[in-house]
Amino acid sequence: MKFCTECGTKLQDGLRFCTECGTPIAADSAEEVSDVAADEGGTKPAGDGAASETVSGDAGAGDVSKTVSGTSADAASDTNSGSGKAAPPQPVKRAHAKSPPRKPMKKLTKILIGVAAVLALVLFGAHQYVSSLFDPVKSLQEMDQAMNGNNMEEFLSYIHFDDKAILDRESYFAYIQEEEWDNVKDQLLTYFQEQESVKHSFSKKITTDGGDALFTVDKQKKFVLYSTYIIRATPTKLVIHANMADTDLAIQKHTAKLADEDAKETVLIYPGEYTLTGAAKNLFGTFSYEDELVVYPGEQIEQGVNFSGETIPIDTDQANAILFINGESTGKTLGELEYIGPIPEGADMEMYAEWEGPDGKKIQTEKLSLNDTDWYGYSFYFESEDDVDTEDGDEAEDVDVEDADDADSKVASAKIDGDPGDIVLNFRDDYEAALNNKDFDLIAPYLKDGSTAYKELKVYIGDLKDTKYHYDFE
Repeated sequence: MKFCTECGTKLQDGLRFCTECGTPIAADSAEEVSDVAADEGGTKPAGDGAASETVSGDAGAGDVSKTVSGTSADAASDTNSGSGKAAPPQPVKRAHAKSPPRKPMKKLTKILIGVAAVLALVLFGAHQYVSSLFDPVKSLQEMDQAMNGNNMEEFLSYIHFDDKAILDRESYFAYIQEEEWDNVKDQLLTYFQEQESVKHSFSKKITTDGGDALFTVDKQKKFVLYSTYIIRATPTKLVIHANMADTDLAIQKHTAKLADEDAKETVLIYPGEYTLTGAAKNLFGTFSYEDELVVYPGEQIEQGVNFSGETIPIDTDQANAILFINGESTGKTLGELEYIGPIPEGADMEMYAEWEGPDGKKIQTEKLSLNDTDWYGYSFYFESEDDVDTEDGDEAEDVDVEDADDADSKVASAKIDGDPGDIVLNFRDDYEAALNNKDFDLIAPYLKDGSTAYKELKVYIGDLKDTKYHYDFE
């Protein structure tokens, strides 16, 4: 039976290491030599008759330890004399030098080594994974695949938008896909490749073929070791104005109100197609506006919300008279309004003016529909009973005049001092006659400074720009 030289545990045959402490078992132990000698010689060595000789050398110099076992001298003599033959050589057991025992590794140490190895593998894998996440060329390839696969949401997930700007995702994606992607892709790839060899970088402008800003790319450090790139879409500045006060605007979820005709609304909006609507209301009805707005890249664009409606001037002899529409007072004088309108298309209303005379008596003009216009516009004239009596008396006096020259003079006077509308009509006829007859004395009475005709004609001249009659009296 063999025993461990380190802990003394009994060892079974054939083991190379101690099962208790792990110490290697030396092949040339004394116990093993004794067992071998007993097996080969047929006898078990006695205590006093056995002789042992051991020769030891330096293991580092290549020497080996030898153990030789044999019988006593008398036994050898008897054997030789009995058989007459020399005793056969005894087997020699050779073994390597015994290694110094090693202390067994503690269980905690083994665990720590295993954890460190696993952690190293995890960190390496994480590094590889994170590197792939921040690889800009790989991201560009994914954007290109999304674009070619018509995957709008996947593509737009790589782009940062300003939350305050107006965006229609579908039309924006369609615009980039159809008009800009090939050009944008080449610019991005060139920029990413250049950044591999530089330590510092500045924002990069990605532009359209026409040079308008489309994207801005910024390089940023992530977790010290990695670089990431942020692609920001560049919006366009949209300026909206309207031709009516108190206009309500709407474009997608953005709404605004323009208080007057000089007001403007400025918003940020991305390229694409949008529906712009407007609504307004005045004394004469309500207005609506709707138009499709196509936005392209650029620093600024302007869009007018122009409501369609007719505007007609007012002609009156009492500027402080109040306008009534459908029997309701507008609270506005004819002088304040100056014109009726804009009038929305399809409107239907009835109008008249009311004036309070010096005696406190209220007088109304005749009622007008939207179609009751004369050559100048809507006429709101007031006639009192005194005016009617005076006109009748003048007519009687004119009839009683017998002198032809005086009659002609009074006719001429009536032509330039009568109703303003008649004055203008008379002037038009006399002016054409003056042109045909080359007799400009016919229009001389109309051009006298301070005359009623002169005052009325100055107003009339201002409204002749859109007619076939053009005069120069200055």
